[in-house]
Amino acid sequence: MSPAAPRPAGQPLSGGPAFVQLVDTALREQSRTSNPGWILRSGELDPQLLCRYAAGTASPSERGAVQELIARHDWARGRVTSLVKAARNDAPPSLGSAVLEAAAAGAVDPYRIAISAALAELAGAAAARAVTANDAVAFAQLGLEGSSRLLGEFALAADRTQARAALAGFSEDAGPLAEPEALARRVVALEDEEEALVAILEAV
Repeated sequence: MSPAAPRPAGQPLSGGPAFVQLVDTALREQSRTSNPGWILRSGELDPQLLCRYAAGTASPSERGAVQELIARHDWARGRVTSLVKAARNDAPPSLGSAVLEAAAAGAVDPYRIAISAALAELAGAAAARAVTANDAVAFAQLGLEGSSRLLGEFALAADRTQARAALAGFSEDAGPLAEPEALARRVVALEDEEEALVAILEAV
């Protein structure tokens, strides 16, 4: 029996429109399941619940819901994996460990977590601790200026609307921002707290 002629380059494995439609649908579905914005808009993603699941504080019914979610969505599965890795005893403190600590205590404040990480680099551990502890007095006593002061004031503000506007209008001509501050600025710019938490989870 003579071998089959090679398939011409560019010719699909199966010629019919039904096959082409099937492939197109599969590619679109894969793109959606790896897109956190789409999952969030679909109503399937509860970022706080995802964090509680990774922290081990979700209820049995909540765990079932998250397990269904991570079975369907690559992005959610990847974020849970990253958070669980951050919980290892030998892992250094990180955004992931901060998220887990907050989730175990109640709710994750994405703005506070992002700003604490930025302040640790910009102004030192005392500033980061004051923001993490929600201690406005201790933060004010540090006498910080510029971006560090504005970031801290945003995290500690009861009403963050004016603090967000002040931060948005502030700029320093010091070249590109270091990643912790750049992340904090991106997170602060998001008024929707769930979107802000998704941005944190993407950085974990």
